[in-house]
Amino acid sequence: MKTITNKATFDVYSNDIDENIYVTIEKIEVDDEYVNVFHNCETALYDCAEFEQVISEIVQFDVKFTEKMQQDSYFSRLEAV
Repeated sequence: MKTITNKATFDVYSNDIDENIYVTIEKIEVDDEYVNVFHNCETALYDCAEFEQVISEIVQFDVKFTEKMQQDSYFSRLEAV
């Protein structure tokens, strides 16, 4: 498992709560199947397309969210496209 600890901060728009959210990435873990992202947001970021784009840039390959039930406060799980 590869761990990325350089922090990134950015804004995303949440359709779920209809407002912009300021996100700070705390840590990213990359394994063979998933990209696990630990962040500072209490809101699940499943509906924030910008989040997928930023994480793709950080890990240097395209990712998308896994199913909605695998998202949580302070944690997002994505997979390679």
